[in-house]
Amino acid sequence: MQPWLPVKDPLRALRVRSPASCARSSPTEAAKVPTRTMPDTVVKLLARRNPQMAMLRAELGRTRLVDSGKARTQLGWQPRPTEQTITDTAATLIAAARKDRAA
Repeated sequence: MQPWLPVKDPLRALRVRSPASCARSSPTEAAKVPTRTMPDTVVKLLARRNPQMAMLRAELGRTRLVDSGKARTQLGWQPRPTEQTITDTAATLIAAARKDRAA
């Protein structure tokens, strides 16, 4: 496992892994996971009117290096496996969406 993870587009990482991870637990929900990407110019245009897109605009084209070394050495922290984390996140989002539809 790498001590650092380059995070260029966190949503892209979720999109790449989510369908495979979710397919095991819920194939019908996995089919609904979006896999398309949005061009930077579209995000910039939408950022003028949409506050959520405006927050993303500053992150376009940036690569961040995230290091968990200090937490591992000083606190003894061990991260959960990526596949498990993504599967659990997807299950929580699916449950929340179902709850919203039922309400």
